[in-house]
Amino acid sequence: RFCFMTARRAITYVNIWHDVRVIMAERAKELHRANDADRGGKDLLYLNCTLEKIIPLPTVQNNITGEGSSSRFEMIFLQNGQPLKVYAKHVLACDGTMSTVRSVLPNEPDVLLSENKSVWRGRAPNVDTNGEATFFRDTENGRSGLIFPAGKNAGSSWAVISDMVDGRSGSDKDARERLYCVIQDCDDMISQVVEDSPIIIENKLYVRDFDLPWEAAYDGLAFLGDAAHPVRPTGEGTALALEDAKVLSDVVGEHSLCVKALRKLEMVRYEPVKKISENIRNMAQKFYQDSSSTSEQYALYKDRTGL
Repeated sequence: RFCFMTARRAITYVNIWHDVRVIMAERAKELHRANDADRGGKDLLYLNCTLEKIIPLPTVQNNITGEGSSSRFEMIFLQNGQPLKVYAKHVLACDGTMSTVRSVLPNEPDVLLSENKSVWRGRAPNVDTNGEATFFRDTENGRSGLIFPAGKNAGSSWAVISDMVDGRSGSDKDARERLYCVIQDCDDMISQVVEDSPIIIENKLYVRDFDLPWEAAYDGLAFLGDAAHPVRPTGEGTALALEDAKVLSDVVGEHSLCVKALRKLEMVRYEPVKKISENIRNMAQKFYQDSSSTSEQYALYKDRTGL
């Protein structure tokens, strides 16, 4: 069975991780509608698209600014089953750990390192943690878990990590059944949040390989969030993505949207992202060491999060 430990911290409100993309999409719609009159009615916002292909295009470079006079990328999407062709001078890839942008561009390396772990995540809206975060550890079977407040009156969020389970889930039902096989002898608290969760997401756990090139292979392209630097599901991934957005805003404000700005974004973000990523991996390795006591592990967590 998992052993567990608790920590207390006041939490007022958060945007639950399940809702982040929905919230961002709604905000994009608001901004688009607000500026619609200035754009002559031309639709410049495409949601619910699936990227099929990116073709890098030759550009005529300006020797002074380094900027080309035409689009750098031809992008082909599927929207409601219909092909949609878009030309772009700059591409900001925020498409997650298994980045399609990275996978379809021939010169972009595969930067993912497998942790040989499977991870399940969900939110239990009716399970109140009373402001406590509870951590579970099973060193013998390579399992860990975390249950934490999802926000005021929002129940709890949770994650369970185990040694990698072969195959992959094709639906919420599959993910749930595969998770039940992992937690069948676990603490009742974990079973409770799993049963209360309307949706369960399963993924394999990957982190960034910092031995491979950090900069994008193409001018006009930058990766942000998990597409640039996936980390273990400890909360830092969201924080790093928000920091990416802040730095992007700063460099674009300073240089406008150009190659120089995107290269500066990469330069500014490299060291802090690498440091945090390595700290998370080191903490995870220590977490599974049999010699570490519960109090020692709590000290590590407290040092990292400020709890």
